Amino acid sequence: MVFIKNYHGLIPGLTYRYAGLSVHPNALAFIIVVYLMCLWKSPFFSRWINFTAWTIGYVSLVLAQSKTCWIALIVGMFCMGYFRYNDYLRSRIFDFKNPTFSALFILGAMVSASIISWAIMFSGMESKVDAFFSAREGAELMTMTGRKIIWEVALNEWRNSPIFGYGLTIWDAAYQAKSGMHRASHAHSQFYQTLSSAGLVGVAGLLIYVPILFWFSLKAAKSSQGLTLAIFMILIFRSISEVSLAVTGHFGITQLTHVLLLMIIGAQFKSDSLQKPVNSLITDQKKFPTRDFN
Repeated sequence: MVFIKNYHGLIPGLTYRYAGLSVHPNALAFIIVVYLMCLWKSPFFSRWINFTAWTIGYVSLVLAQSKTCWIALIVGMFCMGYFRYNDYLRSRIFDFKNPTFSALFILGAMVSASIISWAIMFSGMESKVDAFFSAREGAELMTMTGRKIIWEVALNEWRNSPIFGYGLTIWDAAYQAKSGMHRASHAHSQFYQTLSSAGLVGVAGLLIYVPILFWFSLKAAKSSQGLTLAIFMILIFRSISEVSLAVTGHFGITQLTHVLLLMIIGAQFKSDSLQKPVNSLITDQKKFPTRDFN
């Protein structure tokens, strides 16, 4: 009841996809990625609970076999790692006065590049990659697992009404019955969803909102130790094949993650606004020590 059987992905021999109690393994993998980012930002007090939580998260993510979420996890960790350890990296690894760490870093990069190059040239990986894309699983990956057909339907609806689109009722039960797309509850892409439902007007709003959200995520990234930027990048990767900024339908984990990002940004800006008067009082007290600030 929690596994999808007879699946052949990138992991040899693993023919199961773990879905848990979610609607699909991709949905579960998205939840896990957000969970791991929050766990890194706010870990448990107990070391063993923390270790167990990370183990469950990683094992579940591997079993879910969502390639998009794997990439999103790596990008999110890079975002959080940069803001959490930026001072350490600049003072230790890239410290030219003490080049030991720099030499080890460069050596590790050279060894990794050599191993990857050897694997590509001498291990027959090229033939394996060709065989994979020639099989059914590879063909599904190239066409985003059948999403290309849904995108073509979305484009046709946009062509019929290019300014305002079909409307918010697209992809509901009535539209599914009319179009024959019974399993398509949305356009499986944020861009195509916005284009088909709201036309050029909706796309214009999307092109305005996403950069603003990115700017605020970047603005609050340092104080949140990279969590806002990591969640933003996770939503962007999710938007490639799913709908992260939906205004209709049920309130799912993707919409909850979007609201969580807005809450974290608001909390960070509120904290900064409260901290500035305190810092200004301390500065003024140093300049005017005889002044009564009580």
